[in-house]
Amino acid sequence: MNFAHIYDYTVITAYFLCVVAIGLWTARRKKKTTDDYFLANRRMPGWVVGFAVVGTVISSVSFVALPGAAFAQNWWLIVPNLMVPFVLFFVVIFVVPFYRR
Repeated sequence: MNFAHIYDYTVITAYFLCVVAIGLWTARRKKKTTDDYFLANRRMPGWVVGFAVVGTVISSVSFVALPGAAFAQNWWLIVPNLMVPFVLFFVVIFVVPFYRR
């Protein structure tokens, strides 16, 4: 067996154990209502919600695949990247305040 495979399995096992530990730790806390579960009892700061929205919208596809495909094939594929600032503006102004109420 190659040593690189041992390191790969070690990292994957450590990651799996960390995910299980975090899941068990958070499962111990009692959730009394659906607001507690879905909305964190409305205690999330705005910057956390903002980072979650941006992290959901932007991915490696936004930076690598779409510009590369647009350059190689058809410039029409660049439109999703150009729409990101407008979508984020809409989300910050309308969607986030709606859900925070």
